Amino acid sequence: MKQIIDRIKEVKKLEWKALRAFQPDDLKTMTAESFEKLKTNIVKENFLTVLYVWQDADGYWLLDGHHRKYALEALQADGYAIPEYLTCAVLDAATKEEANNILLSYSSNHAKFNAEGLLKFTHDNNFNVSDLASRIDISGIDFNHLMNDPWTSDIDLAEKHGEHTDGIDGKVTIRCEQENVDRIKEEVMEFLKERGFSDASISG
Repeated sequence: MKQIIDRIKEVKKLEWKALRAFQPDDLKTMTAESFEKLKTNIVKENFLTVLYVWQDADGYWLLDGHHRKYALEALQADGYAIPEYLTCAVLDAATKEEANNILLSYSSNHAKFNAEGLLKFTHDNNFNVSDLASRIDISGIDFNHLMNDPWTSDIDLAEKHGEHTDGIDGKVTIRCEQENVDRIKEEVMEFLKERGFSDASISG
């Protein structure tokens, strides 16, 4: 029988500043803007995701989490208190070649965010899209577009000013794939009714 094995040997607290960088500096890049977003997100959410490491005779090597380590160092320099030890997952790799394969595996993005689904998710859970845009980067997602979307601008603006029954002055355009039109219409109407836009109508 074919078998899937657990390659996480152990989870333990390690001195994060002593972890060696396994990833070459030019393998993955991050803009200054994205780096600031990462710092902002850590400040808001704190340390949430374990660092993935590999151990050989020379010590522990950081396989995944390099930019988070850089961000933590920058935040510490800014005056934030960072725990000396953070949670790490020690991965099972017998050789450097195996560790390299693990590094590339963690650098792959098999699933992609769907802009339409993300937009609905943010509304269903009352997320502030502007806040997300200030601290999160998602490949393939333009948060500026989401913030300018009719759902996050005109409707939320009217809601903020208590104009629930006055409607929106003008036409709102929502673009989607043809096969999604009926479903989107239903969801938009439900969204509008929940927010008091009783006179709203949809055409097209």
